[in-house]
Amino acid sequence: MRLAVIGAGGHGRVVAYNDFQRRRLEVRPGITGWAQVNGRNSISWTERIKLDIWYIDHWTPWLDVRILLMTIGQVLRQRGVEDVPPSDATAS
Repeated sequence: MRLAVIGAGGHGRVVAYNDFQRRRLEVRPGITGWAQVNGRNSISWTERIKLDIWYIDHWTPWLDVRILLMTIGQVLRQRGVEDVPPSDATAS
């Protein structure tokens, strides 16, 4: 599978996806994305899916530029790395 720089989250749990979650498959997975810059490990699995679908529905080249700049800022500030995934982090 080819990886994009910016895209939706990984596709590792596809067999457990419902119809809404399968929308993540409409774009290639990315190294960073809207869900990563809006909470990363500190948000629930459900919220990550919602943010990925929002990204798919609202994609523009400028949104990708914004995500890239937000990612650089978070990496430089080392933000989000220490966060622990919430208890509902499984795809059910």
